[in-house]
Amino acid sequence: MLLIGNLDAEVELSGRRHETLPPRVLRGISALAGLMSALGQDGDALWTPAAVDPARWVWPTGRGGLARVVPVVGNLVDAAGNTDDRAALAWCQTRSVTSVFGGSDPAVVARVNHRRFGHELEVQMGVAPATAHLVSSVDEVERAAAGWPGDRSWIVKAPMSAAGRLRLRRRGPTLDDPARARVRRLLDRFGELLFEPWLERVRDLGCCGRVAEAGDIDIDLPHAIHADEVGIVRGIDIGPAVVESQTRDALVQTARATGTALHNQGYRGPFGIDAFEYVDDRGQRQLRPLVEINARHTFGSIAAAVARRIAPGAPCRLVLATADPRHAVEPRPDRRRIELVAPSPTDGTQAWLELEPVASDATAASGARRAITAT
Repeated sequence: MLLIGNLDAEVELSGRRHETLPPRVLRGISALAGLMSALGQDGDALWTPAAVDPARWVWPTGRGGLARVVPVVGNLVDAAGNTDDRAALAWCQTRSVTSVFGGSDPAVVARVNHRRFGHELEVQMGVAPATAHLVSSVDEVERAAAGWPGDRSWIVKAPMSAAGRLRLRRRGPTLDDPARARVRRLLDRFGELLFEPWLERVRDLGCCGRVAEAGDIDIDLPHAIHADEVGIVRGIDIGPAVVESQTRDALVQTARATGTALHNQGYRGPFGIDAFEYVDDRGQRQLRPLVEINARHTFGSIAAAVARRIAPGAPCRLVLATADPRHAVEPRPDRRRIELVAPSPTDGTQAWLELEPVASDATAASGARRAITAT
């Protein structure tokens, strides 16, 4: 099988195939794409946007480890080789993938990954912030910000983006010239943006699932996300007790409704939703159960796959780190650390798994079920 680590799918989905991410970003996401080996078997090939020295993939192999994969780059048709079935598993079903291997209609994939789809679903569910709406001009952004309290922030996001890229966050009711120019550049590229209030997060959360051809929706246990200031994921906590029952049930319900909406649109395959808890104006902790829809694999689904193979049933954290001191991740010395992706001289991206203490009784293991299946 060919694993396709197209973690740069946002570029193709947005229709900007002539563009590319910066080389340092491509190097980093290509290194982390190696974690998709948790979804494969020994001998599978793994395609990445940029070449990766396989010596960087230092995870344990064999029983209790990840698959030993063969890295490939270049044209996907060539990467597919001469296999009769051309079996493939992609991070995202973009047009360049489905044109070779089949899958969901790429127009559908692009539509359900667009923030418009996610926002409209939020509105239908009654969970969208009252002031959240789509804007298509600088004037509309300025009108949306007008009257905004000086001590409160708002944000505009590009309809196709990942890892905190392509957005602008500002405080108060006015835009200065640099902010206005930034909004204009984003609108020139995308045509519209999503305007939202900035809510002070207490905890980031996620829930992943899969949409089957027949409409069955398989939902994983929710996970907790550790992100830096700009929204880049730096850690994912996996385990049956990571999210308490009331919040877990709300996230599973939202994920299942999202999966049904994706199926109704014609999408089949993996997906994930992002959510977060925040403190409202009365000082009460609230859950925003749907912030973003990713109709693809996410690091949440990859973290769960890694955990199932290396530490099934054990609470753990997948850490995604960089050499950039602004986004440094400090290892927790009281946890056992299993190296997965090593840094290189030209790219400081690395990943490891931190194992949490495991309860000694059998109930913890029995509670660590992989998924909540549809009934």
